[in-house]
Amino acid sequence: MKFFVTGASGFVGRHLVHSLIQSGISVVALSRSATSDEKLQQAAAAGPGKDRPSITKANPPQSSGIVGRLEIVRGDLKSRAAILQGMRGCDAVIHLAAKVQSWGKWADFPIEGTRSMVDTAKAAGVPRFVHVSTIFANIKASGAIGNASEADPMDPPDWAPYSKSKAEAEKVALAANDSPRFEVVVIKPSFCWGRGDTLLKPGFTKIIQAGLFRWTTPLARVATTHVSNAVHALRLAATVKGVGGRSYFVTDGKAELWKDFITWYVCSQPGVATPTGTVPLWLLWGVEWFLESLPILGYGVTREPLVSRQILAYVARDVTVKTAKIQKELGYKPGGQHEGRTPAMSAEKGYHFTQRAFIDSHKVVTPLAFLAVMAYYDAWKKSTAWIYLSCHGTYALLWLYKSAHFGDRQWEAKCSILFGVVMRWAAMSLYWIGGWIVMAAKTEPPAWYQGMCISIFTLGIFSHFVADMQKHMHMQYCKGTLITTGLFSLTRNPNYLGELLTYLGYGLLARSWWPIAVLASIMTLIWLPNMKRKDASLSRYPAFAQWKARTSRLVPFLDLV
Repeated sequence: MKFFVTGASGFVGRHLVHSLIQSGISVVALSRSATSDEKLQQAAAAGPGKDRPSITKANPPQSSGIVGRLEIVRGDLKSRAAILQGMRGCDAVIHLAAKVQSWGKWADFPIEGTRSMVDTAKAAGVPRFVHVSTIFANIKASGAIGNASEADPMDPPDWAPYSKSKAEAEKVALAANDSPRFEVVVIKPSFCWGRGDTLLKPGFTKIIQAGLFRWTTPLARVATTHVSNAVHALRLAATVKGVGGRSYFVTDGKAELWKDFITWYVCSQPGVATPTGTVPLWLLWGVEWFLESLPILGYGVTREPLVSRQILAYVARDVTVKTAKIQKELGYKPGGQHEGRTPAMSAEKGYHFTQRAFIDSHKVVTPLAFLAVMAYYDAWKKSTAWIYLSCHGTYALLWLYKSAHFGDRQWEAKCSILFGVVMRWAAMSLYWIGGWIVMAAKTEPPAWYQGMCISIFTLGIFSHFVADMQKHMHMQYCKGTLITTGLFSLTRNPNYLGELLTYLGYGLLARSWWPIAVLASIMTLIWLPNMKRKDASLSRYPAFAQWKARTSRLVPFLDLV
């Protein structure tokens, strides 16, 4: 037998090539470069990820022609003449070629590329075409891919361009089915993992080591696909007759928590610590929805979102499917490839609240609460009311973005619901006093006074978020050293200075001692002790004494606290 394979130099493709050749099946592989040739010959001889002793400077890999039972065809999906020639005499085509990006322009590659491949396969007289799609072609606008079956409709939303393109390509492939002369079978794996992984493990390793990863709550479940199981399914699809025009989900079987999978698969590597922070899915989803909806940011047009709803739908919602169909019709049996898998390491099930969850949700509710107070006092025509509301709304959006991408790790500590409600929600609601006074006031301050309050608020926002970003980047690239540059060259606590100015702007706008008294109390009882503890902790650094001598604790040039 002889199979034509696209995407053969990729992760799954290399495992497939090795499996086919080791069992005596010849492979004609489409390859775009000499680098891909090297990967293919290595896979054919020794398997993915293993050394190939026969490849040396004196015996370099060939770039084309037949090497054992491997034939390499130079070109890409647009090289119709070369592909047509390579397909002649093949028993099946396995179309694995795919983009790995999550965002971009997709029509030319997966959709038109698939159309060209099925047309060429028909012209070459190949009787079987195996198209590789994905479980994520079944993504929904709302809700998870939960216990899905192949009969479920495929209609991914516009905010999931990768899934949408895969769904359209799958439809193109199935539409070309003409059993029994030309049978098209679609295989739909989940996240593929295993030896030689070039996407899942490296991707998660990178973001975890950068300190950017957070578990989402509630914890999601996933049914993964080991590469050996993907290869097993592809070989069955290429050989079992009478199943043209059908698609099949392929997984390892039982689903598990994403947290368990990532913990043992990714975090078992040296130097990759298991993340501890969490963020509510609803909150992160809302932030990404807002960012993707702003044309000025160019997400989805000129650049990829930092996270994107598409990625969240993959890793923060359940991904579970039924696999009875492939087991019954193709004889598929999931293998026992575990590669060092240990028993589930996480006993955490369901919802797990962190202090961050209560703080973030309070930021969301605050502008809504002020809208309700505006309505109660009929303050729609008051400029101060709108200024107060817009400032709080802006602060909330910036806070949520910061929380999702460079939040303070101290808020990752878990807490009881009672603690969260009393010590976080109730305590922070004291800040609402100023807004209540603004909405209820019968008179308004002059324009210059309102402008002054906005300026103070703006300086606070700048100091707060620039300091937190500087701290975050410093921890990534200069961990273990003091931050003594930028805003930290003026004050040792520019983030606290930012919060002070932000809430001072709110308080002054209210023209009342109440919000100022609340701010002073919080500063005295919470912030100042924290700043003193921070100084005591940082004093272990040799450079601390010099840094302390040239900076103030809070207000630049004025060491008042």
